Amino acid sequence: AEGWNLVSGGSNESGIDDPNGIVIPNTLYGFGVGYEGATELALGEGYWLRFDDAGSNELTGGTVDNLLASLAEGWNLVSGGSNESGIDDPNGIVVPNTLYGFGVGYEPASSLQPGSGYWLRTSAAGDVTFTSAGAARVRPFTDRMKDANSISFNGNAIYFGVDVPDNEKLSYSLPPKPQVGSFDVRFAGDWKYTESSGIIELMNNTDMISIQYSIKDGSEWILESASGTV
Repeated sequence: AEGWNLVSGGSNESGIDDPNGIVIPNTLYGFGVGYEGATELALGEGYWLRFDDAGSNELTGGTVDNLLASLAEGWNLVSGGSNESGIDDPNGIVVPNTLYGFGVGYEPASSLQPGSGYWLRTSAAGDVTFTSAGAARVRPFTDRMKDANSISFNGNAIYFGVDVPDNEKLSYSLPPKPQVGSFDVRFAGDWKYTESSGIIELMNNTDMISIQYSIKDGSEWILESASGTV
């Protein structure tokens, strides 16, 4: 898409072939100790890359059905294999509900699509396998936001007025903020929810913003701007 995209590398370490001239130079970034400029795309890694127009390109190479990835504790930028991939996590290091792609802001994902990059959070360093062969294994997940109040900005929902057990809170954390010029909304501290009150941090890349809300607990809530306007 035009703007920032999360992309993956091919089956070998590769550069960028840009026959349509839509890639903005010097905008390839991986993630290590923060965002780090890159010149090549490595198998299993995800990257930010910025385009000045929508378009497509092809990556060629051998087929990768099962990809062993060594992940650091915390957030990782990853990519899967040549086909739609699930996550095989035999050691239980993946934090449930923390696989995110990027479209109009961060979007939860249930699998990894070829060509796309993703954020994934772990509770400890270790290995997982991205596999297209059969059922993948991850820890079970109960969605605590299902009956929570919500407010949406340009269709991206965050939640409030809900209690989450301490051992499940990381499942509602959000990846590092995207690159400048992207859309993003979250509660301060990189959270997708707040219990009773919170500061909303908004990155808006359009002239207009659409706000919708859903109150399910029957209480009265107030949305107040930084200037004090209700």
